[in-house]
Amino acid sequence: MHLPNIFVALSVGFVCVALLFVGALVRPTQGRRQSHNGSYDSGLEAEGKPWIKTPLQFQLVCSVCLLFTVSAIILLMVAVDVRAWIENGLGKQVLIGLGAFITILVVSLAHAWSRNDLNWKEGDGRS
Repeated sequence: MHLPNIFVALSVGFVCVALLFVGALVRPTQGRRQSHNGSYDSGLEAEGKPWIKTPLQFQLVCSVCLLFTVSAIILLMVAVDVRAWIENGLGKQVLIGLGAFITILVVSLAHAWSRNDLNWKEGDGRS
């Protein structure tokens, strides 16, 4: 019944295992470990402590950027199918859902903006 799908899955799995095995055979085994103070891929020597605390504001700005990037992707997918939904009689439901989605985004942006979380200031004590 699903024999072609099972065959493809097994073939892909076999190829992955074979590539891992061949990679284990050809990669160098000695001299791979670098000290923690060694140079990185850029060739620059490491300076300072290897573990630093990331400021909370940096994490918040990254989260807001990620949120709005994913939201833009979702809105793009909705924009592609909105005409078909209207033709199928789902226009009001889509409009209500899209309005709620955009309202939540605007309210969250206004909240972050009102708390002054989107302004980047060095050493503002929010870490």
